[in-house]
Amino acid sequence: MLCSTRYTIKIPESPALSKFTNRKLNLLRRRYDTIQNLHVHFKLENTRQGSAKVCEIECTIPGSSIHASATKGIF
Repeated sequence: MLCSTRYTIKIPESPALSKFTNRKLNLLRRRYDTIQNLHVHFKLENTRQGSAKVCEIECTIPGSSIHASATKGIF
């Protein structure tokens, strides 16, 4: 099954972050062969406590779409 991956990075691109992300997404693809698409978004958000880093993932499987989001001080 064909699976595509798209990244939206609204922060300076990091080779280490890209490598880490690809490794984790490849593990997901190998474990769950029903995944059709993975869309990953990295961005910075300003909060009262300062800048927060946000990672959002949208995973498309037949008949459904799964969204996950995490906000931390670091990636």
